[in-house]
Amino acid sequence: EPSSHDSKFGRREYWNEFYKSEEEFSWYTGWEDLEPFVRDLVPCEKSHILIPGVGSDRVIVDMYDAGYQNLTAFDYAKAGEGCSRKLLGDDRVREEGEHHSPGVILLVADARNLPFEDSSFDAVLDKGTLDAIYLSGGRDKKLAAEYLSMAVSELSRVLTKDGIVISVTVACTGAIQSTFDSCDVWKQIRDGTPYITEDGFASNNVDATLLAWTIAKKQDLEYKDK
Repeated sequence: EPSSHDSKFGRREYWNEFYKSEEEFSWYTGWEDLEPFVRDLVPCEKSHILIPGVGSDRVIVDMYDAGYQNLTAFDYAKAGEGCSRKLLGDDRVREEGEHHSPGVILLVADARNLPFEDSSFDAVLDKGTLDAIYLSGGRDKKLAAEYLSMAVSELSRVLTKDGIVISVTVACTGAIQSTFDSCDVWKQIRDGTPYITEDGFASNNVDATLLAWTIAKKQDLEYKDK
């Protein structure tokens, strides 16, 4: 971990203290604003979705109640996992191994070294976690880029061949864009420019930049190389 002088965002101690004082805190935007765009990109409610850095964000509760009930979420800090567990309540949480019942699996994990098997998830909803990972490098931008690259690489590993990453970002949009651009496995499907869903919802109503990628197919990689 970095020293507290270099970066607070990469320290479990900081996040544990943060969650003690912020038992419910929504990063950037809530589910009400995000829902049309998540449904546009991940229409199947049975999709297995990974939510990194879930912490005390209520979006996971609202997402579950909206029908997305095959969720796995983690936080870097134990207190963050605890906040999420408290927000969800026992009825919405299931333990690993309970494969035949709906619910959210919660755990403590590091996004740079995920404890999941390859091709475990259909989609990822990132809401400020990639921002925090880059910021955890502090003033050392080379280290920050390395941390972010490790996390993005892990996302490509744990996603299925048609998997999607949705990233809601404010603080480090350029760094996130550059990291995905530098990795050949991704095809960008939302680049932050305003767009309107078929149901008429405009993305510029979200108070953040909405980016999305899918795992590139062979023909996409061949086109990219030309």
